[in-house]
Amino acid sequence: MSDFLRIALIFVLAVNPALVANVLRDRVVPLGQAGLGAAIAVAVYLLLAVGADGILEVLAIEPETAQVAAGTLLAVGGGLAIASAGREFRDLWSDTWPGAFPLAAPLLVCPPGVVAAISFSANESIGMSLGAAAIAVVVSAAAGAVALGRYWIAADALARISGGVLVLLAAGIIVDGVKSV
Repeated sequence: MSDFLRIALIFVLAVNPALVANVLRDRVVPLGQAGLGAAIAVAVYLLLAVGADGILEVLAIEPETAQVAAGTLLAVGGGLAIASAGREFRDLWSDTWPGAFPLAAPLLVCPPGVVAAISFSANESIGMSLGAAAIAVVVSAAAGAVALGRYWIAADALARISGGVLVLLAAGIIVDGVKSV
């Protein structure tokens, strides 16, 4: 698997479209609002990708250490997806701007996605990180704009399975980061 495909897979699993759909299963984000949420999320990931080196410098963290931390947080995010499939976010809703809240934040711009953007931008390339983030955001925003109806159980199961695969990939990121130190 190419580096870009690996990073894209990690981003998709971190943002977790099935979890987004499961969280919003009783509501549908209108398509225009889903587009707004995706635009906000891509803009945030762009800022994180471009500013990754500066962020790590200000925090006095080496890129290899950030890689270990990113792997750890990705594993935690995967574990939470396994445990709850996003239940903790179901009561979050804004009738005014649902694309911004809860779709853009905290669903599309989530802690695992944030650390992945910083780490991959610092350790791999800004372009690969941003491209992978954009793919994850678009797929997840589209999932938030779909009415699940009785198929919510499939989204719930897929969110948990995605979390498990993310934990597996996160372990590899942690090991690679430790080897780099």
